[in-house]
Amino acid sequence: MSVVEVHHFSLVQVAPWRGGEALLAERLQAAGWPLPPLGAAWFGDAARMAMSVRPQRWLLLDEARRDTHHGSADFHAEIAHAVGDAGAVVDISAARHLWRLQGTAMRERLAAGCRLDLHPAVFPPARAAATLIAQVNTLIIALPEGWMLLAPTSTARHFNEWLQRITV
Repeated sequence: MSVVEVHHFSLVQVAPWRGGEALLAERLQAAGWPLPPLGAAWFGDAARMAMSVRPQRWLLLDEARRDTHHGSADFHAEIAHAVGDAGAVVDISAARHLWRLQGTAMRERLAAGCRLDLHPAVFPPARAAATLIAQVNTLIIALPEGWMLLAPTSTARHFNEWLQRITV
């Protein structure tokens, strides 16, 4: 089992203006970012992902933007340009910490601190949700090869310590 804390990534939230969901989806699709339905994630490649855990809100993640300030600003500008007047784009890179988890027993270990049913029939790859894990507001995404977790930066130390304890 492994827990890898990813320190540098870019994360933006996009939301349509009232009545503009179809236009927003069309523009992001044209830019190479298909928007998944609520409760799902889309994987572009190893570094790009879109997810929806709130109605008419999507998070777009790019791990290829390794430079914490400049890369994030470039990513925000790229997405804002694609969205145009169809919605709002907010850079939330600094507000979240990211972990990638792998290992055959990880599902059971995560379930010990999670309020969701993580059984593969209920939570298969490409499923995304917001929940509490170890009493921390967390976004959980089932990946084909493991899990991705996003938690608030303010609770990252506590959350990372909990993750380290469950993998021992």
